[in-house]
Amino acid sequence: MSSRLRRSPCRLLPRRAGGQSTLHRRHLRTAELKPAGDYLTGRRTLLVNRHLHIGVTKPVAPPERFFSNGDGDELYFVDAGSGFVDSVLRRSAVP
Repeated sequence: MSSRLRRSPCRLLPRRAGGQSTLHRRHLRTAELKPAGDYLTGRRTLLVNRHLHIGVTKPVAPPERFFSNGDGDELYFVDAGSGFVDSVLRRSAVP
């Protein structure tokens, strides 16, 4: 085996004392967050690392300005309500 292809001395799933994995499910209680602002000003970041920010927004007002994400790296999950999503591909109704 090449010295560059040696196995890592650490385990893929680190274990705590007692054998529990440090990687386990989390329950983020976002239902308890109060609605505020529009879809931009009401954003709250919940989890962060070097590559990713995960957040939630609960808008109570229409946006005061137009916003265009130049990177295009956003995902929206709509739990209630309706509207439209305009993209470079087409306009899609959100039921």
